[in-house]
Amino acid sequence: MPRKIVTSCICIPTPDSVLKSFEISLEALEEISSLLRKDFDKGLEREGDDVVVKMLNTYVHSLPDGTEKGKFLALDLGGSNFRVLLIGKSHLLQLPCLLLLLVSVYVLTTTAQIKDREILQLDKRLRIDDKTKQSTQQELFNFVAQVLWEFEEEHKITENLPIGFTFSFPVQQTGLISGTLIEWTKDFTAAGAVGQDVTKMLEAALKRKGTIARDVVALVNDTTGTQMAMGIHDPDCYVGVILGTGTNACYLEDLKAVKKHKGESNGHTHVIINTEWGAFGDDGSLKKWRTSFDRDLDLHTENRMKQIFEKMISGRYLGEMVRLVLVQLQDDGLFLVGNASDKLRTPQVFESSYLSDIETGDSTDLSACKAIFQKLGIDGATDGDCRIVRRVCEAISTRAARLAAMGIVTILRKIGKLDRCTVAIDGTLYEKHPHFRERVAVKWWLGLDTSQGSQCAFCPAHSLDPLGHHALTCKCGGDAVLRHNALRDTLVHFLHRAHASVQVEVGAGLFPDHSQSRPADILLQNWNLGRPVALDISVVSPLNPSTLAEAGATFGAVLEATESRKHQANDEKCSALGWVSTPLAVDSYGAWGKEATLFLAQVAARLAIHKSLPKSQASFDLFSNLSICLIRANARAILRRV
Repeated sequence: MPRKIVTSCICIPTPDSVLKSFEISLEALEEISSLLRKDFDKGLEREGDDVVVKMLNTYVHSLPDGTEKGKFLALDLGGSNFRVLLIGKSHLLQLPCLLLLLVSVYVLTTTAQIKDREILQLDKRLRIDDKTKQSTQQELFNFVAQVLWEFEEEHKITENLPIGFTFSFPVQQTGLISGTLIEWTKDFTAAGAVGQDVTKMLEAALKRKGTIARDVVALVNDTTGTQMAMGIHDPDCYVGVILGTGTNACYLEDLKAVKKHKGESNGHTHVIINTEWGAFGDDGSLKKWRTSFDRDLDLHTENRMKQIFEKMISGRYLGEMVRLVLVQLQDDGLFLVGNASDKLRTPQVFESSYLSDIETGDSTDLSACKAIFQKLGIDGATDGDCRIVRRVCEAISTRAARLAAMGIVTILRKIGKLDRCTVAIDGTLYEKHPHFRERVAVKWWLGLDTSQGSQCAFCPAHSLDPLGHHALTCKCGGDAVLRHNALRDTLVHFLHRAHASVQVEVGAGLFPDHSQSRPADILLQNWNLGRPVALDISVVSPLNPSTLAEAGATFGAVLEATESRKHQANDEKCSALGWVSTPLAVDSYGAWGKEATLFLAQVAARLAIHKSLPKSQASFDLFSNLSICLIRANARAILRRV
């Protein structure tokens, strides 16, 4: 009888095999979305300890319309910072409108000017240290009162201004100005606060300190504030999302769907629901998709087996997740080979901001990673080690973005607004990570078909594609021109605010060959060392078949090629007129070319000077407005073709 040969297979780990556990398929996202929807429905139906996603009533029933007037203080207690703002609008105080505007003050820095209505603003921000976070409720709110008192002293505030309080933690509200803290999240543990009325704790601290302002007229979650801020200038904003130190979402719900609501409707038909989706998975529903690293991370947090969804997404935990993976790779002999350094074994040593630093720019640029190794005191790291770190960062941030996108789509499906809705998103992770915005683009990431038909409505010879590529590049129907002009006009608006001398669409007939080309979508007088600058705006797609391979291989390659092409076409003509040719190239997904980025930074610097703003705020105002403009134009192009 022939002998039976038994063989064994030894699986040798590789970086790819370790990182594979962070991959989430479309099928998995759909399954997770179904579970989240069930939790949404349960939270709207009733309250109870077994209700994981709380679906809290905010008592905010409508969006502001921008006509609100008054002067007031806004306090924002977030996961990392505490912030005080003085908001003022012209004319007299109107309290009913004020209540609506107060809930949005937390993010008004992103919309410092709404159309022609100026919002006057003073701002003070302080980081909350761990000692304060983990002290007592009295010490925490004493800190808040101290900062407000200093703010009043610095700006010589002598009147008792009404206060809007943005509080970034789960609160069971009993009205617009009152609510009890359900539990602390993130890394807050201040004793004696859970179960207490948040407004009363704040007002008691203000009284102890003797601040001039003591009256809280609105208590809201930061997520609600985000949605309301966007709602000032976009009535189709039905959803607000926070992607920062923590994560959460809110949305405008039909009051009839809130079955647990027992009070009178008082004529209201809708209410903003604060989902508190960070707790999704606390009942074990996400067990199937959590990795060994997720479980290890959770074991060493202050709130074990709580905020499971948040721990897979938010900035508070991503850096630590990267550290845990790198330690495993080092133990497996796949990373820092021959290097005995144990620096990465210190919890929290790898900051979440490092992900943004490492993933910024070309994948071949390893300088940021090497600088971080140096900062951590790790010597001898090779280029291969740096590439591994980048791959780990990309895997973890991509999973986070896909889960966030899944949550947003779940809400949009629930309210039937999948195609016609603005989602307001705020938070340091979303703002500062170089690729989080594109990775959280819900339709592209979830594979949702944007075509809904076989042929373009304006050029029937072309078929629509699920990614929306044709809609964003179609030359028929006028959408490409409208998008270009919208970007131009938005930039002109900010240039005027920066006190620049601006002319629009200049050049036709000025050249010796009498050509009608206009290399100056915008002509700036006396900008570059006294010389006029001709700005030529181009929107390009990285998905064109002719450039797809190059775009996939090198970040920004299509933008760089566009800048080069524009220089070849315009430099000689502009030089003849004494102009400096400056191409402003942006791809259809929001990435700007190098020359555009440099120029826009100059605009932001001038804007900061003339409007007395921090440069970072001016830069964010400019780029966020241009991004919103681009997204709206893209959405219009797609919707007109389906």
